Amino acid sequence: MRHLYGEERLITLGLLAGRVVVIAHAPRDDDTRIISMRKANRREQKSMKSDLDRLDRMKDAEIDYSDIPALGKEFLKKATVPWPPAKQQLTIRLDKDVLAWLRAAGRGYQTRINHILRAAMESQPTPRPVPRRKRDHEINGNRPNPRAKQ
Repeated sequence: MRHLYGEERLITLGLLAGRVVVIAHAPRDDDTRIISMRKANRREQKSMKSDLDRLDRMKDAEIDYSDIPALGKEFLKKATVPWPPAKQQLTIRLDKDVLAWLRAAGRGYQTRINHILRAAMESQPTPRPVPRRKRDHEINGNRPNPRAKQ
């Protein structure tokens, strides 16, 4: 079922790091709001391949670019952000049943962990840094001696 969101929403198929992805987005003034992005399913990949094959057979003069806005310097500045973000290796302890559940779906359980954590992170408001409370010795400069008798 489609919903009316009060804005124009578009679906775009594209290549990201050699993988076909589906991106839902909405134009906003001079910007675009990305709503979601996911790996394309087989049907979508096949559709994109046939479209690309058709485009490959066309001559440049036959392609209609009239509905594509010109890309300014501002767009190209934003387009240089690398994706996906760099990964960092770590050791994590998980409950045995949680790990079994993640592994039950087959290969790629670590990627699933990352996707679950990213979805949880992106669903939260951006946290503001909490200022660290200064200890007494940081304020007045004299550090207490833990061995001193009181």
